[in-house]
Amino acid sequence: KQWYQRRVAITAGEMGVCSFAPHPTQPAAFFSGSYDEQVAEWDRRTMTRPLRTCKIGGGVWRLKWHWPTCDEVIVAGMYSGFHILEYKTLDFTSYTHHHSIAYGCDWLEGRALATCSFYDKLLTIWRP
Repeated sequence: KQWYQRRVAITAGEMGVCSFAPHPTQPAAFFSGSYDEQVAEWDRRTMTRPLRTCKIGGGVWRLKWHWPTCDEVIVAGMYSGFHILEYKTLDFTSYTHHHSIAYGCDWLEGRALATCSFYDKLLTIWRP
């Protein structure tokens, strides 16, 4: 068995990349999130620089696509709360009701979301 390995180092800002989310229906597209508070959209065919970036704030710890529409991404911005990022425009709305590091997030049925924060040990289920 052989594996094709292509190493490409991506730099989407001044600090390290800590999250990665491939687009569920577009094989060449993916988002990365980094400690420098940015979400970057990439195309695997042209990895020299991101296609576009968006400053979320607070360090981007987690990215999760909304399935099956694939038109939104929930972002855990560690020190800025949770954000719903529109794929086409990179506009976002924020949810800041946690009082600790925004850590985990996922989509539930419909457009409901589950989010959790670190030090206050809080799990919240909400709808945008």
